[in-house]
Amino acid sequence: MLGYSGGMGFDTFGISILNFNPDSQLNITTTQEIPYGFDAANVTMCDKEGNFQFSSNGVRVYNAEHKWMQGGENLNENENHGYILPQGVFALPHPRDSNLYAFFHGRKGYGVRVTKTWYSEIDMRENEGLGAVTSMQPLVQDTLLFGQFTAVKHGNGRDWWILFQHYCLEREDCKNNFFYKVLLSPDGVEVSEQKITDGLITETGAGQATFTPDGSKYIASQGDMFDEPAYIDIYDFDRCDGQLGNRVRIETVVLDRGERENGGIGGIAVSPNSRFLYFNTWKKIFQYDLWADDIKASEVVVAEYDGFVATFPTGFLYPQLAPDGRIYICTTNSTRYLHVILRPNEKGALCRVVQHAIELPTYNAFSIPNHPNYRLGAWEGSACDTLSDLVSTEWGREKMRDKVTVFRILHLMR
Repeated sequence: MLGYSGGMGFDTFGISILNFNPDSQLNITTTQEIPYGFDAANVTMCDKEGNFQFSSNGVRVYNAEHKWMQGGENLNENENHGYILPQGVFALPHPRDSNLYAFFHGRKGYGVRVTKTWYSEIDMRENEGLGAVTSMQPLVQDTLLFGQFTAVKHGNGRDWWILFQHYCLEREDCKNNFFYKVLLSPDGVEVSEQKITDGLITETGAGQATFTPDGSKYIASQGDMFDEPAYIDIYDFDRCDGQLGNRVRIETVVLDRGERENGGIGGIAVSPNSRFLYFNTWKKIFQYDLWADDIKASEVVVAEYDGFVATFPTGFLYPQLAPDGRIYICTTNSTRYLHVILRPNEKGALCRVVQHAIELPTYNAFSIPNHPNYRLGAWEGSACDTLSDLVSTEWGREKMRDKVTVFRILHLMR
């Protein structure tokens, strides 16, 4: 779900609903009846049959009738439209009970940092199936990086790992930065810490974080100051014990204010086969081969912003891997367009970046849903592969192969 609340007198103000059910193929509808909108914080949740359960814009939780969910009325205050915190909210099926969801949200502080996070439980048996937030408790009450909340399945295929990176206030402290790691199990949440002491300075700023779809790597991008380079940190991740290791640092292009070569920081996404990392600034999309011996040396620019303007520039902002196996990228301004990487499993230009490929029925400002890989199963053959029948499900096949299909996307809403 993307867009502004309806009722503004224009049919281009409302909510665009991107539906990948039942066969992972994209269908887009719109409504002006939803009385709330989304900014950078965005999550929508369906059950395993694809039935819509609830959504959140980081300010409130809304039920399937798009009304305030009981207990979820006041996540954050003083926000009329939606919460400006990229990856600042997400939800997971709870390992304890198929009727429960674990819900996580943060509160931003001064500058590009988060000061508090909360863990809540949503019980869908309440209110005749419309659900209720039945508990909410502080989780990590510390200064964290701006958004970048993400999760991955535990190696047992049932539980979850959630990572938050600490915000270092003093540059010298950044040499010994650490992560908060949260284990979500049937017993609830358990918080631990892991220090990263490899001497690489972890600057603070905006960016995005993700796990590879196979769960073997955790990746985060950072960039705050213009005229300074952005960077990407790539870690090996052990889904059994939650340990990060073998950090690889990639220094990318120098950021600028957008009217020059690169623009500001965007985000990252990884191909369904877990091989290719995509990193973007406002003006360029880079591809890296995670299977290469020298990941930095594999860097290739797969797209440069073509200058298309729809009242405002439509540069590249936050990407998200979708159930159909493609990567969708929202724009740097309030526009009606999404960019698409049609074949992210392919190397170089064969990945087929199509700029402003989808014209949405309504405007969208900086928003893309925050979803981990719900399809990931157990880490087969590992020491923690102790539960049966919890296997991975493949991502949707990439069916957009030719010009005819691309034409259909471009004219989907016309």
